[in-house]
Amino acid sequence: MASVQSLAQCNINYSYNPVGANFGLSPDTLPDAVQGYIYNQDLTFVLPLDTTDGGLTVTFTDFHIVSINLPLGLTWQCSNYANGCHYDPAVDQYGCVNVNGIPLQTGSYNVDVVLVATHSLSSLAGTETVAFSLPFEVLPDTTISNNAGFSMTGSSGCSPIQVSFTNNNAGMLSYFWDFGNGTTSSLAQPADQIYDTPGEYIVQYSAYQSNAIYFLESIEVVTGGCSDNFLIGDVDLLYDISNSNGIIQSVSASNAITQSFPLNINLTNPLQISGQDVTIDVWDDDGWPWGLEYCGGLTFTPQLQSGTFSVNGGGLSINYSVMEVPANTISSTDTIFVYDYPATPNISYDTINNTLSTDSSYFGLQWYFYNSPIPNATDSFIIASSSGLYSLVGINEFGCTSVSDDVLVVICDSNYQPTLQSSLMDVWMVDSALYDDVQWHSSGIPLLGANFPEFTASESGAYSITATDTFGCAYVSNEVVICDENQQPILGVNGMDLWVSDSLNYISFYWMQSGGSLANNSPDHLATYAGLYSVQTLDVFGCEYNSAEMLVCDEDFEPNIVVFNDVIYTTDSIGYYMQWNLNGDPITSANGSAILMNDIGSYSLTLSDQYGCSYESESFSYNGVVDLDNSALFVHPNPAQDFVKVTGLNMDNVVYEINNLSGALLQEGEINDKIIDVSVLSPGVYILRLKFTDQWQSVKFLKLNY
Repeated sequence: MASVQSLAQCNINYSYNPVGANFGLSPDTLPDAVQGYIYNQDLTFVLPLDTTDGGLTVTFTDFHIVSINLPLGLTWQCSNYANGCHYDPAVDQYGCVNVNGIPLQTGSYNVDVVLVATHSLSSLAGTETVAFSLPFEVLPDTTISNNAGFSMTGSSGCSPIQVSFTNNNAGMLSYFWDFGNGTTSSLAQPADQIYDTPGEYIVQYSAYQSNAIYFLESIEVVTGGCSDNFLIGDVDLLYDISNSNGIIQSVSASNAITQSFPLNINLTNPLQISGQDVTIDVWDDDGWPWGLEYCGGLTFTPQLQSGTFSVNGGGLSINYSVMEVPANTISSTDTIFVYDYPATPNISYDTINNTLSTDSSYFGLQWYFYNSPIPNATDSFIIASSSGLYSLVGINEFGCTSVSDDVLVVICDSNYQPTLQSSLMDVWMVDSALYDDVQWHSSGIPLLGANFPEFTASESGAYSITATDTFGCAYVSNEVVICDENQQPILGVNGMDLWVSDSLNYISFYWMQSGGSLANNSPDHLATYAGLYSVQTLDVFGCEYNSAEMLVCDEDFEPNIVVFNDVIYTTDSIGYYMQWNLNGDPITSANGSAILMNDIGSYSLTLSDQYGCSYESESFSYNGVVDLDNSALFVHPNPAQDFVKVTGLNMDNVVYEINNLSGALLQEGEINDKIIDVSVLSPGVYILRLKFTDQWQSVKFLKLNY
């Protein structure tokens, strides 16, 4: 008996609607199969679109039927086999599977179904494996072997078999059974017999009856106590024959026998007699208005011997006949066939070509993957497509099977790399559900305890994962660079010197002052100006980092102050906030580049730049005495910016000179309208000399650019 394998296309039952759920299976259990008989059954399933987990809606995108573990001789085929049995519920929630073949072994089975569900969170949590079992019964072949003496159920099969016997001759005096397996019995109904050794077994049966059996076969009523005249016509006879158990045979008035005596009665079912009484009553139906006329009744005990006997009484005269069944013996024989199993298949594994083959010869072959039959894999070889356990079942002409040992096939995909995704400091393996063991690496170095599909990095680096499947195949991902956004270069400062304290962590440096480039690619920098300094660095992984800004103040800078008569001023006014102090205390509203010293005391200047650096000038002690060259002359404004005006004398046709404090001539000319242009002069103290009729007079003035 060979197994039947096919690619049966199932029919989806779209009229099936699950009750109270968004998924279901119809029928929800597999109908029973019979050993050795063709089995063909469609199963329609409805897949869910989504589910809710902890208040979160999870949408399913794919269901993959991986395997269905069926009893030997059966196989399965899905409706979407062209797409590898993948189903997208968004396209169609319905699908079906056809189970077909010839089951070869009886028993109660759990048909294990394994699916892999892909959902909207699979990129983070992986796919979900769903497994469930369907109860399935393969019943034995109950074909009955029958003969005159007995019948047998299950009289052939693969060892061991259990045979049931039924006696076809009840009521015999004695019996003898020889079952051919070394066991005999004298019971009318013997127990089942076990045959655990292959071979042919002759069953012999004998049933004995030592005494003859007698049956009342017929009764002839010769005369009776009734007759009809010419007015009534012929007698219409009816009768009852009975014993203590009730009526044996009778004829009612509606079926009365119209004839005269004698009345011959043949018993339809001859009565077995053993000394019991028999009664016969006879009537004549005279019709209306006379009714029934009783002809007579007689009780007699039939003789226990063959022949015809006469009895009179009760108005009747009868003859009855007794039939004898002599003592006999019934003998029958039949044969039980117990078949042996074929030799265990041997499997050769070609690891280069991933081919499994056998040189064993069988009536039929079936390859299995994890105990699930591979559709159409019935040749002497198979090319393995996936890693796992393969086995081979050999079947002989009697339907007996032998199973090979499992062979582990390992196929490592040289083109596969695990897929990684990252967010901030987190990195994870997208397809981690396919692997049993993972190991994270940083720049190729294994990280202790990092053996989960998700990993949180504590520092910047190039991270990769090695994923190992159940079969020992190891796959290495590409490196993913993680940059620590919280990392900052650490700056050190001493005066105008700056440096990167953790410079060994970086390979390039880019110094900046208030965001502007300083074109310096070294781990240290000498500041030339006060300001906010920072550095942008790059590490070996290509991660870019920005330090916090560091304030640098020019510790060597001291504001320059100049005293002119009772005026004190500074030449460092540009770019600073100014505050004049008297005896160490700020002078209210004294925020210009010059002030008039009205009070005796110690004057100083505090300059503050835009970064918050503060600089103190030296102090000047003022005692109230002013040295003027010519009190008759007056120059204003003093301090001046672009022009000065000279008053106090006759200023017509006056020649002037402007000298610095060292006596150098800087500017000369004639005064027009008492106005002198000093815009070209730099800030500072100058001596204005005026010539009056061959005499020179001088006066000091202060030039500022404020």
